[in-house]
Amino acid sequence: MRKPWEGADMLCEVIIVAKGDCSIRENTIELGIKESLSQRGLKAEIETR
Repeated sequence: MRKPWEGADMLCEVIIVAKGDCSIRENTIELGIKESLSQRGLKAEIETR
């Protein structure tokens, strides 16, 4: 039986604010999030500003 939420498209906006003495590379966050979603079978489009 198909669940109502299966196959649905979803848009989720995530804003990450990081503070500290060291810098964080853009791709560290992008690759971590993308890899995590990919492991769950989800496609991600990530924009950095």
